[in-house]
Amino acid sequence: TIVIGHVRLATHGSVTKRNAHPFEIGEVVGAHNGVIYNYNKLAEKYNKSIEVDSEIIFASLNLHPMEKALEELEGDYAVSWVKESNKILHLARESSRPLCVAYWKKARVLLWASTTDIMKKSLKRAGLNLAQVGLKSEVIYTFDTDKFGLKYNPVKVQLVESTEIGHIQIHITIVSTMNML
Repeated sequence: TIVIGHVRLATHGSVTKRNAHPFEIGEVVGAHNGVIYNYNKLAEKYNKSIEVDSEIIFASLNLHPMEKALEELEGDYAVSWVKESNKILHLARESSRPLCVAYWKKARVLLWASTTDIMKKSLKRAGLNLAQVGLKSEVIYTFDTDKFGLKYNPVKVQLVESTEIGHIQIHITIVSTMNML
């Protein structure tokens, strides 16, 4: 099971229960840290009435494969989501937003946070001394929670930056596995 929590600084939309993370749109549930600058343009494209920029990320992920959905975003983001299975977690970030993970092997729990500072403070408060790993940008990480505790490494999928259009164009190619679990 995956639990997504989020503390939101409202950059778009009012602070309401409806605008609280995580968002559930179609088969996608997720949370986002950052700002999507072209969210109004994408909302028009998908004929969606939205109040918060994060909604367009999950609407796009619901309609498209993850590489196409993230390809059209213009802005800063660190994003976590599940789609179709509550056992598979996806994490991705672009270069302006950090994202880190820590794995508690004894409990078979993956924790993630926007920054290493937030992770460090949270782990200390919980009395845990766990190693943290900063995730690379332009990579989609997929974690199958059913395989936690087994000899398993989550798949790391490489995304390629396009210099022609100045923002990330995503092409999925499996590069390697992570050696953190």
